[in-house]
Amino acid sequence: MSPLDILVHVRTAEGESPATRAGFALGQRLQTYLYALYVAPVGAVAFSTPETVVFQVQEADQLYNEALAQQGWWRSLLDKHQASGEWLVAQGEAVEALYHAAR
Repeated sequence: MSPLDILVHVRTAEGESPATRAGFALGQRLQTYLYALYVAPVGAVAFSTPETVVFQVQEADQLYNEALAQQGWWRSLLDKHQASGEWLVAQGEAVEALYHAAR
């Protein structure tokens, strides 16, 4: 069990972003556990008409399910960097999701 965890906000599951590179660099130096968090956005339903809310919810659910399917991408990066970690997906507003995951 590592004494420290690192939470990396992932905005796309393609390549390595500066945030993921920094997370892996710190992780190797400090031997931490790396959590990647992707936040699937939910549209501003409060400002929508009742007819469009259904479509916005369906789109948000689709983005969430697509993000769940990206776990293999994160696992391959963990293997490449010989690191331990997990792929997390939240749905909602990014700052709030990061706050809750970091707690």
